Amino acid sequence: MAAPGGKVTMDRTLRRLASTVLPILLILATAWVSRYLHVLDFGLYEDDLTIVPRAAAMSGSELTAYVSGYIAHLYGHGRPLSDSLIYLFSWLGWRLGGLAWMYLFGFAFVGLNNILIYALAYRVAGARVALLAGLAFAVYPADTTQAFLTHSLGLQPALSLALLSIHAYLSNRRWAGYLLAAVVLFTYETAFGLIAAAPLLAPGAWDRARLRRLLLHGMALAVILAAVLGVRIAIADDRVGGVPFPWIFLTPLVHMVEGPLVSLGMFVLRPATAVGKNAMDGWLITIAAFAILAGSLLLSGRPDDGLSADDLRSIGGLKPPGRPWWRGWRERWTSLPEALRGRVRLGAAGMAMLVLAYPLTYTVRAYAIDGRDTRVHFAAAAGAALVIAVLAASLWDALRAWGKGRLGALLIAGEAALLIGFGQAIQRDYQAGWVSQQRFWSNLVTQIPDARDGTVVLVEPGPLGDVTQIGANSWNLPRVLELLYVFPEAWKTPPRVVRLQPDWREHILSGEGPLSLNWESVLSPESLWGEIEGKDVILFLGEDGGLVRQSGPMDIAGQMTSLMTTERRGEPPYPHRLLYDLLIRKTLPD
Repeated sequence: MAAPGGKVTMDRTLRRLASTVLPILLILATAWVSRYLHVLDFGLYEDDLTIVPRAAAMSGSELTAYVSGYIAHLYGHGRPLSDSLIYLFSWLGWRLGGLAWMYLFGFAFVGLNNILIYALAYRVAGARVALLAGLAFAVYPADTTQAFLTHSLGLQPALSLALLSIHAYLSNRRWAGYLLAAVVLFTYETAFGLIAAAPLLAPGAWDRARLRRLLLHGMALAVILAAVLGVRIAIADDRVGGVPFPWIFLTPLVHMVEGPLVSLGMFVLRPATAVGKNAMDGWLITIAAFAILAGSLLLSGRPDDGLSADDLRSIGGLKPPGRPWWRGWRERWTSLPEALRGRVRLGAAGMAMLVLAYPLTYTVRAYAIDGRDTRVHFAAAAGAALVIAVLAASLWDALRAWGKGRLGALLIAGEAALLIGFGQAIQRDYQAGWVSQQRFWSNLVTQIPDARDGTVVLVEPGPLGDVTQIGANSWNLPRVLELLYVFPEAWKTPPRVVRLQPDWREHILSGEGPLSLNWESVLSPESLWGEIEGKDVILFLGEDGGLVRQSGPMDIAGQMTSLMTTERRGEPPYPHRLLYDLLIRKTLPD
C-alpha cells in the first residue's frame, strides 16, 4: 500500500507538470492555427523556388559537399548557416514526406522560439506573464512571413540562437552565450541585437554592479560584432560594405524609431483588419479560438498568481511627495513586491529587445506592414511579445483588483482570437499564391514549344495572380524554367521568363534598336538586364483574364517590332526536373 505522502508528492508533480506542459501546448496550438492550419495547401514562393528544388534533388553526398563548401567560403552574404539550414531541412523533408515535412520542420523552429520566449518570461515574471508572452509571440502580427520556408528554416533559427544566448547568460554560462551570439551573425544578423538586453533580465538590485555588467556585456558583443563584420567586409559582402555615408549610421537610428512603433501598432491595427476582411471560415476559427483561449485564461494560474491590489497600490510609493524621483530610488525599488520587480525587468528588457531588433535592418524599410518585406520585424517579435505580455498582465491584474478579472481574461482572449483570424487571411494568400503559380505555369509551358537558347519570354503582370502577403509569379520568374526542364548543356543562355512592369511599353524601346530590359520595363534581378532582339522574344499579353501569345510584328509605342512566332502548341520537348511535379498541373479547377 502506497504511503499517503507519496501520493501527495505524485499529485504535486503531476500538477506542476500540467501547469507547465498545458500552457506550452496551448501556445504551440495557437501558433499552428495562426500560421500553419492550411499548410497542406502551401507551396513554394520567391527564394523557395530557387533553393528548395535544388536541395531536394541532391544526393546525400552532394548535399554534404555543397553545405561544407558554402560554410567554408562564407557564401550567402557572409551568413552561410541560413541557406545551409534551408538546404539541409529541404533535403530531409523531401525524403520524409515532401513539402508538408519541410513545413513541419519550419514550424519546429517557430515552435521552439515560442517555447524559449515562454521560458524566458517564466524565469523572470512567473507563469501568468509567461503564458501571455507565448501567446503574443504566437500571434505576432507585424511579421507575416513566419511560414515562408526560406524564413522559417533560415531566419527563425537565428532567433532561436539569440534566445538561447540570453538563457545561457542568465544561467551564468556566459562563454556559451557569447559563442551562440557569434553564430547568430553567421545565420541572420538582425537577431543579434536582442542579446544585448540580457543583463536587464537578471535578478537583483538596479545598482552600479548591474550597470557595470551591462557595459561589459555590451563591450563583449561589440567586439564579436566588429570581428564578424570585418570578416564579411573582407569577403566583399555588399550588404555591409556598400551602405553609403551617412546612411550607414542614420538608417539604424531611423529604423530603431519606426520599427518598434509598427511592431506594437500592428497589435492594434490587425484585429481591425481581421474584422474587415475575414471570410466565413476565418470567423469560425476566430470564434472557436476565442472560446478556447477565454476558458484557458480563466482557468490558468492560482488565485494569487499575479499582482494583488496591495501590490498595485505600492506603485504609488515610488515617488514620495516632495522628493525628486532620483532620490532613494534603490530603496523604493527593493521595497516593491518581487512579482512587480520581475515585470518591470521583463518590460524594460522587452523594450530594449524591441528597439535593438532594428539597427542591422539595412536592406528593408522598417515601416513595412505587408508582404515579404515584413521580415524586417521578425527579430522584434521577441521584444514585442514581452512588452505586450507585461501590459496585458498588468491590465488583467488591475481589472481583477476592481473585481473585473473575468473581463480582463475575455479582453485578452478576444485580442488573441482576432489576431488568429488575421493569420487566416495570411494563410489564404499563401494558398492563393501557390494556386496562381500552378495555373500560370501550366498555361504558359503549353505555348512555348519553340523556346530555345537565348529566348526571353516576356509576360504582362495583370493575369499573374498577385496576392498581398507573399510573392507569387514575381521577380523570381526567370529562374523557374531551368528548374522545370533539363535543357541541353550546350546552351549558353537557357530560356527564361521575365515579368513586365505595368508601364513597360513606355520604357522597353530605346530608339529603333532592340528591346531594352531594365528596372523600368521588367521586374527581375539586375543581372538579367540588357538589350535583346525581338526575334528572340516571346511576348504574352493579358487578355480576358488569361495570357495570350502575340505573333507576327507588333506595334510597341509606335514602332513595329518582330517577335518569335510558332504554329505549334505544346510543351518544350525536354526531360522534366523535380519542380515540374510540384508546379505543373494538367487539369485545374475553375
